[in-house]
Amino acid sequence: MPRGCLSSVLQDVTADGTAWPSWGGAQRASCHGVALGDDAAHWPLMPPQLPRRLRHGAHLGASFMAAAGSEDAAAEAEKTAVGGAGSEDAAAEAEKTAMGGVQEGKDDPYPAWANTAGLPTVTLTSRSDKYFSPDIADAAGDGSFKPIFGCKCGDWQPASTHPMIEFRDSYIQSHPNFTKQLKKLKVHMEDTTVGKVQWDATYDVKRFLTPEDLAKAYVPGGKVKLKDTIPADKGTGQQIRFMTFCPPEANAGDENHAPGTTIPHEYLMKVTALDADEQPIDGFVDDESRYSAAAAEPEQPPGPETVPGSAFADGKIVGTAKIAES
Repeated sequence: MPRGCLSSVLQDVTADGTAWPSWGGAQRASCHGVALGDDAAHWPLMPPQLPRRLRHGAHLGASFMAAAGSEDAAAEAEKTAVGGAGSEDAAAEAEKTAMGGVQEGKDDPYPAWANTAGLPTVTLTSRSDKYFSPDIADAAGDGSFKPIFGCKCGDWQPASTHPMIEFRDSYIQSHPNFTKQLKKLKVHMEDTTVGKVQWDATYDVKRFLTPEDLAKAYVPGGKVKLKDTIPADKGTGQQIRFMTFCPPEANAGDENHAPGTTIPHEYLMKVTALDADEQPIDGFVDDESRYSAAAAEPEQPPGPETVPGSAFADGKIVGTAKIAES
């Protein structure tokens, strides 16, 4: 069993109540949930039979499940997840409420995910002309941020998988022999704001390819990529599991203190292509791309509860009391 999996299972068995809303209502419950992808059974970093909800994280919502599988299966899964809700619509709505999902009428940046409130905003600030990641950050034309790569409530920890890396068509066309030369990718990423290593590992991008896959990759214009299911080579880096983007959250403030402001963190990623002898390929050494992550706006603590005016409506007097003066 992979390291840490047993403790995660025990946490879920003993603390399944993490889906319950607390003092802040549905939004406050956003610190809990699960980070699962669309094919968790093939993820190398997480066993396939874990419950849908782990601690701290986004998980795929009802709309995604209904699209990915049969409607009946998705409805049944949601009924189980929310404790037997009556209909598919009711189950989806109950899950959104319990897990801090975006309510109807509000913009939802992650329509296929639930429990996304509180995630940081991650954007690409400087692109590489050789490669791109379709899921590490919001980047026009390249991809969008995948919720499992962001932390919530300041809980900085490894993500359940790592970002994907693909090569640009323009680079492959101008370097027709690159795909045949390429064997591995070395990735190094740092949070330059605080000087912490975010990701440092080497991956064999051809390790699980069949002869048929390689034949397709070697045709003109063909290419391979770093999939999120490829494990890192052991002993090849300081941080072989990708750490979530976790910029510090601002103080929400109170009646005596103004809310704080979020300070974005800057990240630098360097990618090096290696050949079959694990030597750097000319022209593809420490090729850089840059990213910025800003924490979500702080949640406002609940104020005094409003008592409906009807509670003070005139009615029949049923009793009186006298207060003695001291």
